[in-house]
Order: sequence, then structure tokens, then C-alpha cells
Amino acid sequence: MRPDDPKLALLRARNAYNQMIERNIQSLRESARFQAQTGSPVRGYLTDLGATALDLAGSVPSGLLSLGALGEYGARQYGRGVTGQELLPPSAYGMGGDVMLEGGVEAAAAMAPMAVPALRGAGRAGMQLVDVVNARAAQMAIKNVSERTAYGGTKFFDDSIEAAVRDTRELMPGARNPVDIPIPRPNRQSLSAKGGPTKASVRVDWVNENAGDIASKMAEDLRPLLGTNAQYFYHLGPVKRKLLDMGYGEAEVDDFLDEFAKAYAAFSPRTPTTPNLLNAFLAMAKRRQGYDLRSVLGPGAGPGTVVEKGYPMMGIHIEGFDRVMNEGWNRMANPKPATFNENILGNHSLATVDVHATKAPLLIANDINPGSLPAEWIEPRFRDAYRENPESLTHNMLAEGMTSQALRDEAGNIVADRAVMEYESLSKIYDNIAEKLNISPAEAQALAWFNYGQRTGLRSELGSLVDLLNQRIDITAQVMSETIGDVVTPEDVVRGLMNREIPLLTLVGGAMMNLGDEETEQEYY
Repeated sequence: MRPDDPKLALLRARNAYNQMIERNIQSLRESARFQAQTGSPVRGYLTDLGATALDLAGSVPSGLLSLGALGEYGARQYGRGVTGQELLPPSAYGMGGDVMLEGGVEAAAAMAPMAVPALRGAGRAGMQLVDVVNARAAQMAIKNVSERTAYGGTKFFDDSIEAAVRDTRELMPGARNPVDIPIPRPNRQSLSAKGGPTKASVRVDWVNENAGDIASKMAEDLRPLLGTNAQYFYHLGPVKRKLLDMGYGEAEVDDFLDEFAKAYAAFSPRTPTTPNLLNAFLAMAKRRQGYDLRSVLGPGAGPGTVVEKGYPMMGIHIEGFDRVMNEGWNRMANPKPATFNENILGNHSLATVDVHATKAPLLIANDINPGSLPAEWIEPRFRDAYRENPESLTHNMLAEGMTSQALRDEAGNIVADRAVMEYESLSKIYDNIAEKLNISPAEAQALAWFNYGQRTGLRSELGSLVDLLNQRIDITAQVMSETIGDVVTPEDVVRGLMNREIPLLTLVGGAMMNLGDEETEQEYY
């Protein structure tokens, strides 16, 4: 590796950060606390960036008294001192050093976001990335369910429906500035290029013909759930509100939520709810700290695996996360996670059509008219059994996956090599339900996901993503307090997540409050 290689600068910056945490965190905490209370200047030290000792000194204006503003201000001042120019806010870069400015600024670009957690006092000995990974493995080794850490009831984020509605509408970027969510919208040329019936055309035509009756029955079933937490699964406004109250800048919070939404969506295929959440935060921490996602930092899941014990990510997850962070979503070939991403950020104008959102309408259609499903919607090995006894239909008898083929314009020209053909027709069912219930399509899908979960193969009770986060933050604080022998508060955990220092912990088996048992859940998104 050459001395001027940017990767070396990143490595040096990361090492300097780790050393700085151990030496200076207490004094930085005290200085930050004093400054926040009095408005007096704060002085901290960043040391050992390569062979150079760099002195960071800044006086924060009286209008910027929050620790969040202090952190961003400190990072900006650091950039000026090294390069003579102001860096972008810390939220503009990841640990990967994607922002490269002239004048040898690579090291400063890497160091700026890492200066923020130190100035805020979030990092602490004994609660770094590898510490949490090791604690997760230790928890999984406990065989007696009664000895495992249970949810203690702390609600760090406001879980009220009023807050969910108000804060999402007022604060979430997707709600404040909604845009059209692109999904494949196949025409007849796409469904059947040669004009005859195809699996895709038979499926889509049948859904379109029966959509009205299906939506009416589902709306009737879902009406009693209106106003419950299930309706507001995607409402993360209370999370943003709390982070702003903690002193983080809005751009930084939006950057965090955007990365979380991408990670949560990327790790969703074939993954239960809770491991999906854990994997997302682990990936975010590894990315910020410069680790390859395939590197194993603690106990491995097993021989030959490239993941940590208790964080069951697959190769498709790692590839998907890398792809979306570098290239964005392929919205035609894989519209489900891309739509899910938008839903989390507050754009609820379309439903996320996952496997459960696909199976529920098919099961309801069979309830209305047993035996009416075309063979194309039934797994081949179950077609005879379905014909003989249509009322025996269960979710595992339904066809897995949707049809992926070329998307064409009216002239027959290919406009996308791969696109999901059935997605739009199923999505319109949730549009119809939403109209009948006077809610958004995303809320309609969330209600259906919970209401029909037992039938579609998902075992989950009513709850929201805010509920899920509250529980895992509480458990992480409890476990890490026991692990390091010192009090770790939920706020410590949240600051660690914001700074991409740590992932989350969770229960291992046993009853899960509100959201079911992770060991029996099926695919989520």
C-alpha cells in the first residue's frame, strides 16, 4: 500500500479514533457537558493521526448549545484546520471515504464523522462493535429461557398513535416531500410478447378481474384494526423527533434514517423481523468503521460462514446492501425492497408487496370463491390436491415468487431487461383497500400483514417499528450494562446507533412482547 493511498489514510484515521476514544472520552464528555450548560468554549484533542498531533479547539456560538450541534461544529472546524476549507457536514460521508476533496483532505474527510461521536460522548470502553457482537453470542449460548434478558418496558421513543401520525406527517422526508414511487407497470407487450397466454398474463389478468371483490372483503376484515399500532407500522416520525431533541441536526438524522431504511430493506429477503433489524445496524456499523461486511469480528455462525453468530445475513443481503449503497435500487427487477425503503421514510403512497401481501389476497379470493385460483398461482405439486379440495388451500400451496421478464413499450421495444410482472396488479388491491378505509396504501398493507399473518405464514402480534426499536434498545442497554459492569442507558445505545458504532441485541427465543417469537417467524420483507 502506497503512503499516499487514501485507504491508508482511512486506516490511520480509524486507528487514531480508537486510540482517542480510550484516552480522551471522559474529558471530552465533561467539556461538552460544561459547554452545553454555560456556553463557554470547549477544547478537546484528537491525537496520533499518522505521526501528527492535531489540536482541535472551537468555541461554539451561543445558538448552538446542543451536543449534536457541537459535534457537527467540531467536525467542521477540524476540516478547516487541516485543509483550509470547510468540509461538508459529517452526515455527507460514510467511513468509506466516498467524499474526496483536493489538498490531501482524505484523512480529514474520514476523521470528521468520527470526531462527532467522541465530542458527543457516545463512544465508551466496553461498548464498541466487537463488544456487542460478543455479547450477542454469549446471550445465544444461554439455554435456559428464564435466564435470558427480557424486555424491561422502557419506551425511549414515543409509541403513541398521536405521535406516530403527527411526527411522521411533520418530520419524515417522504411525507413532507412525497414523490411517485416507480414500480413495473407492464403492458400487453410485456406480459405476452407473442400474443398468447403466459404464466404472467394469466396471473395478472386473474388478479385484475377479481381485485374489486378481494379488496372489498379485505377492507371489511381490516376495518376493526383501524387506529391500532398495526396501522402505523411505517410511522417513524417519533424516532426522528427524539433524535432532534437529543441535539442531532436534521440533515444528520435524515442521513441516518435513509441509511437505516436502505439497510433494513436490503436485509429483508427471507429474514425474520428481528434478525433483519439486527443485521441492518450491524451492516451500518461495519460500513462506517471500514470493515468488509464479510469480515467476522466475533464468534462466527459456524464453520465456513462469513457472518457473526446471531446475525444471520446471507450473501444476497450483503450484495444487496452494497449495491443499494453504491448504485441505488433496481426498481424494476426488485420493486419490493425499494418500495419498503420509501414507506419507512414516510412515503406511504404505495404498498410494499412482499410475500405476505401477495398471499393474503389469493387466500381471500379462494374464501370468496373456492377453487377459483388459476393453476399458475398454485405450486405444481399441490395443483391436484387443490382441484380435489379447494377449501384445503394453505399459504404453502401458493406459488412462490413472481414472474420476472423483459418490460416493453407499446412498440415492443425492451425498456428493462428484467421486471416483476405481477407487482402492479397486486399493489392496486391495496390502493383499493386504502380508498375504502380512508387510509394510505402502506397502512392498508401493514394492517393486512398483521391481520392475515397466521394464514400467510407469519406469526406476529400487533406492533409497530417503533415498538420493535424500543424493545431492542432496552434489551441492548440491559445486556451491555451486565457485560461491562457499568450502567448503559437506552440513550447510550441510541447514540451508539446514530454514530454507527454498535448494532442491537435481542431476545434469543422465549416470548417477545408485541411482535411474536423470532424463532417461529417467517419472511418479513
